[in-house]
Amino acid sequence: MSVIALLFTAMLVPSAANAAYATGTNIDLGLLKGTGTVNEATKVGTFRSAFTARLYGDVTDDVRISSKASGTFGTPSSEVKGKPVTWMGPSAAFTNTYTFSLERSSNLSMNLFSGEEAVRRGFLSSGYEGLLNNSLLITLTGDNGFSETRKVTAATWSSVWSDLAAGNYTLSIAGKYGYKLMPDYNGLLVQGYGGEFNISDAAPGDVPLPGALVLLGTALAGAGAYGRRAMVRRKTA
Repeated sequence: MSVIALLFTAMLVPSAANAAYATGTNIDLGLLKGTGTVNEATKVGTFRSAFTARLYGDVTDDVRISSKASGTFGTPSSEVKGKPVTWMGPSAAFTNTYTFSLERSSNLSMNLFSGEEAVRRGFLSSGYEGLLNNSLLITLTGDNGFSETRKVTAATWSSVWSDLAAGNYTLSIAGKYGYKLMPDYNGLLVQGYGGEFNISDAAPGDVPLPGALVLLGTALAGAGAYGRRAMVRRKTA
């Protein structure tokens, strides 16, 4: 959807004084899995999130936070009403989440692009800018206790989480939206990011030796020690 269409839709519903504002969207990606070949990365889908609003005087109307994903999991989407911002006031924080499951040990990689870089790569339509300072926090947590946070400080960012155990996970993208400088004559707020997920099957871990081989190794070590003691006794006799 174009920037103009997004803003026109947002303008139809004025901000309410006591409106309940959401802090972000949530998208369920379902089950993610690789090809079955170890370390062979597969692109499982793309994602994007847009933050749009227009100034009325010194304050925007409600900020429209619209997120969408597309891939092997279908085309899930989520849209919420975010807190308004002013061009001279503080920015507003958001956290968008993506939930998914892994059926086996996997490597997950993510490529993330902000603003004009996301436009150039086709994730957002023309006119979008990056979020404030292109600064984002990416956190991956699992039901198994896994938790790791990484920081994004550039318009282009890539990362890999290796050897993730099977189970349920939540990936969150947190940051701030708001005016970087004085807005232009039309007062548009048009910011966003986009990217893609890739997944591959992790290499299996070390395989334990069968019990019989362990016993054989122990027996051979014992026989060697006995032989050395026998040779010492013969030399001293």
